[in-house]
Order: sequence, then structure tokens, then C-alpha cells
Amino acid sequence: MTQSNIPQYHHSYSEDENLSIYKYLKSATNKNLVENIFILCQSYPEEHQKNIIEALLQFGKEIADREYLNNCYNELLRCVNAWKKYKYSLETYPSIMKIREAYRLYKEEPGELPEGSLLFDSFMAKYEKTVCAGYAYSTVQQFLISEDKKRGIKRPKRPKDFYHSLQEIAVKQYSPKEALALLKKSELEDIIITLLECADAPELQNRPSVIISFLTSKYRFPSHKKSAKLFTSTTKGTLDLKDNCDRLLKELKQLQKETTQLEEEQNI
Repeated sequence: MTQSNIPQYHHSYSEDENLSIYKYLKSATNKNLVENIFILCQSYPEEHQKNIIEALLQFGKEIADREYLNNCYNELLRCVNAWKKYKYSLETYPSIMKIREAYRLYKEEPGELPEGSLLFDSFMAKYEKTVCAGYAYSTVQQFLISEDKKRGIKRPKRPKDFYHSLQEIAVKQYSPKEALALLKKSELEDIIITLLECADAPELQNRPSVIISFLTSKYRFPSHKKSAKLFTSTTKGTLDLKDNCDRLLKELKQLQKETTQLEEEQNI
């Protein structure tokens, strides 16, 4: 990029100063940018500095809360799917055992097979509407693979994970300051530029805290566009995420109840 295309970060900066800031912004990590945002706050009078830092930490808290709930939701969804799979396996396993036993007995006395007919085809022709009812040929073939084999369907095992509340879910929790580093780099650059532009103009020094508070409100509501604009997120809002987590916790509790009943019926 030529110097003429580099933004003028402050009206008093020389070309060299401007270029130096540009190079720093492009090479710095998000964590470095957040650290320097708080350092820049120190160039403001105490009253404005306090308001800006409070606004930044509130923004960080909004990001941290959403990230935490989204991670909880993803973990709960994984856990619910594991219990659904376990429930299906419990429901299916007795049929697998019946089919295996029927096939074992059939192999012992298959009777006269039609010329060119495979044993399995003959078995399916006899049992497809009784023992094997509801299952495709390929599914029954999968059922018949020995449990000792790698692809064999084994007796289902209860999932290790179960949650009664969000507090039990071990997911990363961010401090407000750490959470700010989750913003896009271009978003952090915008905050730095705002702080630079307003630092030495008394009539503008209240502007950064107002802008950051506005951005927090904007960020709070999810964007439904595929490519979100600056200071927006496609992740659901905290209220929706909390509702979804509560729904999954209830579903998980119901799945545990249903699978426990199936376990008792099968003496597992």
C-alpha cells in the first residue's frame, strides 16, 4: 500500500508517524491491540478515562457471556446427540441379537438353497417380514458382523458425560479484557483509531465511551447475514443461547430417564 492510501490516523501526524502506526496495526496480534487500547485510555483525563474503560469492560463482558453460553450450547448439543445415539442403540440392540440368533440357527439348517442363491439372500427372503422387518439388506448385513470385529456392532455403552446445569460444563471462560481480543482485528483497529482521533481534542474526549457503548448494543443482537459487518456477530444473542441451553438440559434429563428405563428392561 502506498502512503497516499494509508488512513490519516490523526491530523497532526507526519507521514512517517502515520506509516509507523499503520505497520504496527497490521503486525500486532489481537492481544497486543487490546493491551494498547487500555494504554491509550491513559492519555485521556481521569473522568473520560474511567468512562472509556467501563465501556470497554462492559463490551468485553457482553462478548465473554455470549462466548461462554455458545460454548456451553455446543457442548450440550454434543452431549444430547451422544445420549440420543445411545438410546437408539439400546432400542436397536435387542433386534440385532434376535437377527444374529436367527441367522445362526438358519446357517445350521438352511434347507435346500435355490441354485446360485447366497445363504444371506435366502435368509432375508425367509425373514425379511418377521425378524428382519423394518431393516434394509445392508443394515442387516451390518448387524451380522461379529462384535469381535472392528466394524461389528457392540453392546451399547452409556455416555460418560451428563450435565444437570451449566455450572457443571467445563468450557473456557474469558475475562472481559480477554474477550475483547476475540473481536476481529479490524474492529480493534477501529477502536484504536477512535481513541487516537479524540485524545487531544477536549470537545471529543467523551465520544469514545459513547461509541463503544453503542457498539456493545449493536453487537448484542445477532446478524442474520452470512458475512457480518463490523461489530456484529452471527452467534445467537445471550438470551436465545440461555433458552437453548435450558431446553437441551431438559432434553438431556428426559433422555437419561428413557435410557435408564431401557437399561432396566434389558438388565444392563
